[in-house]
Amino acid sequence: MPRLYMGVLFFIGLSGGVMASSLSLPSATSLAGNWLIEHDKKNCVVTLSHTSLPQANGYQFAKVGDNCADIVVPETVAWRPEPDGIAFLNADGATLMFFSGYEPHFRLDDNAKGIFILSKK
Repeated sequence: MPRLYMGVLFFIGLSGGVMASSLSLPSATSLAGNWLIEHDKKNCVVTLSHTSLPQANGYQFAKVGDNCADIVVPETVAWRPEPDGIAFLNADGATLMFFSGYEPHFRLDDNAKGIFILSKK
């Protein structure tokens, strides 16, 4: 019985080590630039800057044009890269919108509003 127990522990240790992985955090510089958000046959261009916005624990964010009102949460002032996507933030650093995925396309699935696609221009 002790041999079987040790064998199971050994197997679990090996499989856990093989399955473990970590996602890398993309740099703000690599993601900086103009991005297109598409939602419900509408689109909006936003600029993700690599200029730090410390109070929001992120980087400067800007909407380009007036057509973003129905797409981007109005309180969005910053953004930050995450290992599995991009977060849009308010002035206090709280996440308002989270786009998951990897460059060049990120996706936000909102149960109430539908799907938003974020892609680099």
